Order: sequence, then C-alpha cells, then structure tokens
Amino acid sequence: MPGAKKEVLGRLEANLKALPGITPLLRERGLEGALEALMEGLDFQRTDLSALGYPQNEIPARFRCRCTREKALEALVFFTPEEREEMIVKDGGAEVVCHWCGEVYRFSPEEIRTLVA
Repeated sequence: MPGAKKEVLGRLEANLKALPGITPLLRERGLEGALEALMEGLDFQRTDLSALGYPQNEIPARFRCRCTREKALEALVFFTPEEREEMIVKDGGAEVVCHWCGEVYRFSPEEIRTLVA
C-alpha cells in the first residue's frame, strides 16, 4: 500500500493475523463485517449508501464470470500444434472448463485447427 503509514500497515497486519481466516469470517459476518474486522482500530466509517440510492444501505454483491467461448478457445493456443492435434485424434476435439464458474466449452477439430502458433 504505497504511501500508507507504518502504524496503519502494522495494525492491518495484526488484524489479519487475529482473524480466523477469510472464508470463515465471510460466512460469519459477511463482506462488510469482514471489512470492519480488518479495519478495526483504524477509524473506519461506513459510507451512508442510502444517500446514493441504496435504500437498505448496502450494495448487493453479484458474481459474474467473464469467461467466453472465444477466450476458452484462445487458451488452447498455449498447447503446441502437436498437442492440439493429439487432442483431435485422441478425443475428437477439446474441452475447456472455466475454473471460476464451471462453464464447459467443447471445440471441434475444425475450430482447434483454426488456431495459429
């Protein structure tokens, strides 16, 4: 954190060490509660979000993966042409699974052969 005072960094580090772990903390206290625990002792003040149009004073968090079929196909370029050809011969194509959302993309031999490099 460029420009942060040593005291602030020390307090953040101490707060992190005292936490049971991020996942249990998020389950127990939610995102804002986790932030409050991390910022304890640092004069953290929540913003009044109702003034910004959020009547319940919170912004709903949503997960949205940005994977696409095109990005999945581009990931295959990291395999050598020989490896890609082996996928075609052995498996009849290729399958790419997004590790974030679990979306499965299947590619035909023709699609794989369009890749350069």
